[in-house]
Amino acid sequence: MKKLVIILPIFCLLFCSEPRRGADWPTFRGNYHRTGYSPDAGPSDNPEIIWQIDFQDQALSSPIIAGGRMYLGYHKGMISVDPYSGKIRWEFSTEKKVFSTPTYYGGDIVFGSWDKYVYRLKGKNGDKVWATEFPAVVDCSPVIVEDGIFAGDFTGFFTTLNFNNGNVGRIFTTGDWLVGSAAFDGETFYFGSRNSKFYALNKVNFNPEWEFDAGGDISCTPAIDTSRVYFGSNNMKFYCLDRRTGEQIWEFDTGGAMFSSPAIHNEKVFFGSTDSTIYCLFQNTGEEIWRYRTGGIVYSSAAVCGNRVYIGCHDGYLYALDTETGGPVWREFLGAPITSSPAIYDNMLIVANDNGVVFAFR
Repeated sequence: MKKLVIILPIFCLLFCSEPRRGADWPTFRGNYHRTGYSPDAGPSDNPEIIWQIDFQDQALSSPIIAGGRMYLGYHKGMISVDPYSGKIRWEFSTEKKVFSTPTYYGGDIVFGSWDKYVYRLKGKNGDKVWATEFPAVVDCSPVIVEDGIFAGDFTGFFTTLNFNNGNVGRIFTTGDWLVGSAAFDGETFYFGSRNSKFYALNKVNFNPEWEFDAGGDISCTPAIDTSRVYFGSNNMKFYCLDRRTGEQIWEFDTGGAMFSSPAIHNEKVFFGSTDSTIYCLFQNTGEEIWRYRTGGIVYSSAAVCGNRVYIGCHDGYLYALDTETGGPVWREFLGAPITSSPAIYDNMLIVANDNGVVFAFR
């Protein structure tokens, strides 16, 4: 079995004892509204790589940072890392790869694996609390609320599990696969399916409050604000819907499918497309503010802090763009395509490339 190759500059060890002062990024897109926004400072405009870890294979999960630790799924399981130093705290092996971005809850993490199990591990030491077998792969990042775990799988089931024992509870079926994570507003789950429909599912009775036919597969994770929901489809359209009624407010045409999940902040929505373009639109109207042309398709989802938006690309570059103008602030070539989405913690940004190298910028 291949061993991890760890590259740690000596000076980064100075950060081992720093106080944990960053805002947690405990699930995919940073929160259950899936906004991709962090109130933290993020990296400088002349960043340095303070540590990196080489898994020597795929790492397509996105990192989360919570409770003073980073967690990331890769081709052999799950790993926990000190976000300041890059020191590995523990590793947990699964039979197959982990694309699912974990969710942190009550000091533990929950995630799915391609071995068709959903796992709950202790956050501090990686000990397994339970593992529940599913009929299909769970690739999404779960929502966990009131000791209930909510997640979709490749067969199209949106299922509840008991956080304490892993027992399966209610099931809602869409009839086709679910790969994007659900957004949650405290009462309703919002998610799309490969059957081209977008759902608002009531938490109490598990019945859909409304459905919307997007006219194409929906693979991305939606973002929600106080009144609207935003998502892209594989029919090259990006949608904004009324969160209460499902009525379409506006749509925007791109030149490609959208696997990239939107980020929203300061009345703007940011997302990438397989037409090799990063877009910024006004949230209220869908009017284009700017677009930035990259050198490859964009699967990665944006992370936003301050007036900077960060996103990876299949051309191997991590881009930092000005949120107001779309102008490039900096870019860094990471040696391989970037499907994983970056996470922001304190004055750092952490992202993995498709070859399994994880980078921390400061």
